Amino acid sequence: DQPRAALEIIAVGLLAMLLMVVIVRAIQAPAPPPATSDSPYGGFWVRAVALVVDYIPLYVVGILLAVIGLGPITVPVLLGAGFVYFVGLWVVTGRTFGMRVLGLRVIRENGGDVTLTVATRRFVGLFLGVACLFIGVVWVAFDARKRGWADLFSGTVVVRTATH
Repeated sequence: DQPRAALEIIAVGLLAMLLMVVIVRAIQAPAPPPATSDSPYGGFWVRAVALVVDYIPLYVVGILLAVIGLGPITVPVLLGAGFVYFVGLWVVTGRTFGMRVLGLRVIRENGGDVTLTVATRRFVGLFLGVACLFIGVVWVAFDARKRGWADLFSGTVVVRTATH
């Protein structure tokens, strides 16, 4: 079990380093104007609901894999499916299904569209934010521009749209 323990220590160390990068980036970012009730940014609750909507199909796939006896491959399959789903939709449409239903769109901080590289970094940030007990998701509630770790890691913001 020594190799496993070493891998766990390395994984925790990498997560801690990435967390520090996100925190330092957030601290160094210029202070935005305070968010108001008419803020263009998607807030915590609407983004949380969108994320739940997006995760429902992944949960169903995970349950099906477990039921048919393929439990050991569940995590890699869900990571791969989640990557294709989130990254693909962010690049092609700027929004996932949950974001579309709730009138949200992800854009780069400079207003540009999300590229494959940006979307991949965003997915890594989302994964880390969820893996670290959802701290990176809850972060949205405390950031003036409503950015979570996924946004901080990729240089994006989630904005509300006029049409769904």
